Amino acid sequence: MTNSPPEDSDEFQDFVRQFIMRSWDIVDPDQPDWEAKRNLADVLRRLAHLTVCSEAPAHILQAATTAVREALVKIEHYGSRSFLQCYQDGDYVANPHIYSDRAWITGHSNPLSPMMRLEPLENGAQGRVRLDHGYVGAPGWVHGGMVSALMDQLMGFILISQGDPCVTQSLTIHYDRPTPSHQDLLFRAWIEKEEGRRVHLRGEVKAGDEVSARGEAIFVRFDAKLFGRMLSGSATKNA
Repeated sequence: MTNSPPEDSDEFQDFVRQFIMRSWDIVDPDQPDWEAKRNLADVLRRLAHLTVCSEAPAHILQAATTAVREALVKIEHYGSRSFLQCYQDGDYVANPHIYSDRAWITGHSNPLSPMMRLEPLENGAQGRVRLDHGYVGAPGWVHGGMVSALMDQLMGFILISQGDPCVTQSLTIHYDRPTPSHQDLLFRAWIEKEEGRRVHLRGEVKAGDEVSARGEAIFVRFDAKLFGRMLSGSATKNA
């Protein structure tokens, strides 16, 4: 990793943890291409949700389809790189905030993202979100899979914000009542206990004063130095 301490030093572990703590930050674009992508994602997101429930007549929808196809051809011409490719060629390490902005749950450059806003708390974190038509199941409630995905992201953020790389081992959601769409939702999660590398977490979803769902999970921490060596191996390819 650029300007990092020697990999066998304690300073290297601290350096890696600081990198991880910042790696999910959503920041303002500082490059024209990035800003343009974010603007496009915003329009596509709005169009996607509108399409789900639109009652526009056929000729309007057909005209919109033609316009979108023309835009698709223009953009496809320039190709694309996956998350894995950007990690392998070192660009992720060089520009982590561009890739955090691609994230499914929180990224502003991802048209599929509900753009959940995450905030660390003492021993936990909270996330605020409002879910539009595209995340709704019958008869108008938030799809349970979306509730689970949001809780998973929030719980992972707790460890990431502490500088700990991690993965989900298990996640259980208890659906106490339907979660409403088109309302401000508050997700909260906290660390229940720790057993070595395994971290037990709990969380809840609230719409107003009512808890609609509760979650419990086990996350597993990675060794920060090992994760840092993986990042260093990636970064050298971009040197």
